[in-house]
Amino acid sequence: MYTVSFLTDLKKAKPFFDMYINGVRITCLYDTGASTAVWCGSKSLFEKTFPERLLQSSKFSIGGFGSKSRILADIFRVEGFKLGNVEFPHFPVVTQFDRNFGCILILGSSLAIHADIHIKRIKEPVISFDFEELMYFSFFDINDNNKNIIEDSYVLSSDEKDYNTPGFL
Repeated sequence: MYTVSFLTDLKKAKPFFDMYINGVRITCLYDTGASTAVWCGSKSLFEKTFPERLLQSSKFSIGGFGSKSRILADIFRVEGFKLGNVEFPHFPVVTQFDRNFGCILILGSSLAIHADIHIKRIKEPVISFDFEELMYFSFFDINDNNKNIIEDSYVLSSDEKDYNTPGFL
């Protein structure tokens, strides 16, 4: 078992926490209602945090953000994303630059689909993720009617051989 823990901000109702990605301090929100990671900070900070990134050819269909309609956003495959020592190669991140949600990166529930998550608020303000593996791979779900639209992304595989199957980023 590999446990990764972060102190949360007790002044906020949702689990906000700070972490370092490639040496850059980032304020994150773990959002159980979000399906994928969404970058809300500036474009320049995104480029500094993820110097190794690849813009996907398809757009991501994203909802939420206080709107009932869905918008098409850019999705990148980024390198160097880790939670503690747990690595997520080719991690998918949707970009919504300069959105003010009190954080720079929203981490969706698919990030921890293979983890036990503990959010403690009373005695010790902490969020922790218990993973069984040190590496997880991601894939995405293409829209059945329009191959240029990605409907969802998932972090499901800890087996590298599965990475070469269709649908993986």
